[in-house]
Amino acid sequence: MSKHIGSTFEDFLKEEGTYEETTAQAIKLSDFHEQAAEIARLKMEIAKLKAENLELSHTPNRLAEVEAERDYFQQEMQMARKEYEELANAILADERRK
Repeated sequence: MSKHIGSTFEDFLKEEGTYEETTAQAIKLSDFHEQAAEIARLKMEIAKLKAENLELSHTPNRLAEVEAERDYFQQEMQMARKEYEELANAILADERRK
């Protein structure tokens, strides 16, 4: 029978002597995820605002230019999403190696 049955995860980490290190890593990872999510959100918001601005300001003479710019900003939004996913995957991979 395990000596850890009935104990909390925190108790287990304290017994193993890794509570402080594990808690610090968890906080660091959580902070990083929050920052990465905020960066991605802001990039998408900027791209959205720029796309909306282009839609409001276009004239028939500039239609092709506006469409090209809108496509560019849509690509920027996709790249921001991809960057966030890559960052999250890198963090997870790094945590798995530890």
